[in-house]
Amino acid sequence: MDEMIAFALSTLVLGFQGTAAPLTAELTQAAPSKAQLTDWQRWKSQRIESLKAPTGWLSVSALHKISKGYTTLGASKESDLQLRPESVGAKAGTIIRSGGKFTFQAHPSTTTILDGEAVDQVLLSDDASPIFRLLQVGEVTLTVIKRGKDRYVRVWDPGNERKKTFPGIPTFPYQPNWRVTGKLVRFAKPKDIPVTNVLGITEPTTHIGKVIFSVGGKSYSLTVQDGGDRVSLLFGDRSNRISTYGSGRFLVSEALQGDKVILDFNKAYSPPCAFTDFATCPLPIAENKLPIPVEAGEKRIKGWKGAHESNNP
Repeated sequence: MDEMIAFALSTLVLGFQGTAAPLTAELTQAAPSKAQLTDWQRWKSQRIESLKAPTGWLSVSALHKISKGYTTLGASKESDLQLRPESVGAKAGTIIRSGGKFTFQAHPSTTTILDGEAVDQVLLSDDASPIFRLLQVGEVTLTVIKRGKDRYVRVWDPGNERKKTFPGIPTFPYQPNWRVTGKLVRFAKPKDIPVTNVLGITEPTTHIGKVIFSVGGKSYSLTVQDGGDRVSLLFGDRSNRISTYGSGRFLVSEALQGDKVILDFNKAYSPPCAFTDFATCPLPIAENKLPIPVEAGEKRIKGWKGAHESNNP
C-alpha cells in the first residue's frame, strides 16, 4: 500500500516541478479586519477539534482490506486485524463476508454498540450505502468502506498514539487578498470526472461546474463539486511539497449568492492523508492544478513522524 501511495503522489507532483516567483509578493497587501481574524481563528479551532474527535482523522488507527470470508479482530497477535489491548480484548469479534454482504459477529467478552443499543451480530453497510452506520466495539469504532471493487474495515481508536505527538497545524498568516470572489459557471449537466486516489483506484466523481476567479490580475478556474449551498473542491498548486501538503488541499466556498462564489484560500486545508496512513485521499484532477503557489491556508507539518512519510521527508 505504501508503494502505491508513493507512486501516486510522485506522479502528481511532476506537474509542479520548477520554480515560480512568490505570488504573495505581487498581491496588494491589506490588513485583515478583526471580524476576519475572529472567524478564521474559530475555523482553525474547530478544525483541530474535528481532527482530535473520537472519530476524527487523528483517531484512525487501522485500514484493513477484507479479502477473505472471515476477518478476526482483537488484541491477540493471532488476529487478522490486531488492535491495542487497552481498547479491546484479545478477541473482539469477526467480520464475515458472504458475497457482497458483511456481518460483524461480536465475541461474548466484548461489548458492541450500534445506534446506542448492545448487539451481538449486525449487518454492516459500507460508506457507499444510503444507510451508513458506525459500530462501537469495546473502545474502538469501526465501519466498512468501499474503494473501487474492494471493501476495507476502518478503525478509529480514541486512544491512538498519534494524537499524543500531534503538534498542531501551521498556517500562513491570514491574507485578505487570498479571499477572492469568483463566478460559478455550471455545466449543462453534472459531469462524472475520473478521480484517482492514493491507492491508485480511479472512480467517477460528480462535478457541477467551474469557478472562474482572478489572482494578481490573472484569471484561473477550478472545477467544483456540489456542497449544498456551497461548492467544494480539491486543488494542487506550486507550493505543494514545499510549504504545503504534497498532494494538494481541499477548500469549501462560502455560501453561494447566485453564481457569485467566494473562495477564502486562507481556509484551504490538508487532506486526511496528512494526518494518518489509513486514509484513501483523492488526488486533484489535472484541470485543478494551479500554475501558481497558493501561500495561504494550512501548511505541511514538517518533521512530524505521524504525518504521511511519503509526503513529509
